[in-house]
Amino acid sequence: MLLEESQDRRVDLGLVEYLRAGEVREVDIRTSDRRRVLRIRDRVRRIQGGKLPDRPNGVPCERCPVLESCETRQTLASKFF
Repeated sequence: MLLEESQDRRVDLGLVEYLRAGEVREVDIRTSDRRRVLRIRDRVRRIQGGKLPDRPNGVPCERCPVLESCETRQTLASKFF
């Protein structure tokens, strides 16, 4: 997406390099991939803005060394992201 922006053209193909195998594979860049990148970007921005993600269900919090200072809280809106 950064390449698209800098080159002002659509990019539909990418390359993944597997260093240990010495192999390069072509991958199609789908619309769903672009959407996922934007969702992840938005989550990162929320974290940078101070909104931490919720703790997943079943997390072993009772053994967590930072349980006393953990400020992660669940909100209705966070259930949708």
